[in-house]
This record gives sequence, C-alpha cells and structure tokens, in this order.
Amino acid sequence: MSSDESEKIAVIECREVAKVYKGAGAGRKGSVLALDNVSLCGGGEMPVGQMARLRIEFLPGSPAIREEALAPYRPLEKSETRLIVAVNGIEDVPGVVGSLVQAGADITGVALEPQDIEQTFMRLCHGRSQS
Repeated sequence: MSSDESEKIAVIECREVAKVYKGAGAGRKGSVLALDNVSLCGGGEMPVGQMARLRIEFLPGSPAIREEALAPYRPLEKSETRLIVAVNGIEDVPGVVGSLVQAGADITGVALEPQDIEQTFMRLCHGRSQS
C-alpha cells in the first residue's frame, strides 16, 4: 500500500470516528466540526496491545483539557497546542479523541508517533529473552 493510499484510508477512518461522535451528540459544535478535517496518521505498523504515543494537536487558544477527561489514558506531555498520551495502540484512538471532544477540545490533528530505534531495540531484545 502506498503512502497516499494509507493517508486516504486514515482520513476516511477519522471521518467515521467524527460521525460516531456527532451522532452521539458529543462535544461542542465547533470541536466536532473541526474534527471532520482532521487526518489520522498511523506512524507505521503498531501491534495491537503495544504501548504507543498518541499526539493530538489543538487550535491555539483552545480550552485547557483537565487530566480527568483523559482517564484512563496517561498524558505524557502537554502544551497549549499539543498533547501526547500513552495508549495501547490504534484501537485506543477513538476513545481518546471522543473524550477530548466531549471535554470541548478543538482538535486539528491526531497521529500515532513512530517508535524510535531504542524502543524497537528494547522490544526485540525483550522478545528474544523470552524465547
């Protein structure tokens, strides 16, 4: 699958997530409308159940998000326009995005960050030591 094809699939998936949350009446009107134009990037293959970093971008001046809105997910980094959350993989993305939309976040982008070389090395070494 080419990069362009996977980007198109990610945008379609994100629009489907937006439809689900619109249908449930979640979030502020502005937040949900902004979610229609968000692209979801996978950042490479991520096995289900493996810890990952989910990066969420916000409009400048968006309301602050309280950590309770993210439960049970753990925020790793926070700024006015970016939040990085520890997730188990792509299957957690709809839950995190939905919680943020319900809390009034003006989301402009969502992406799983690619693993760095050190994380990959540690995962491979851990797997080898168990075999």
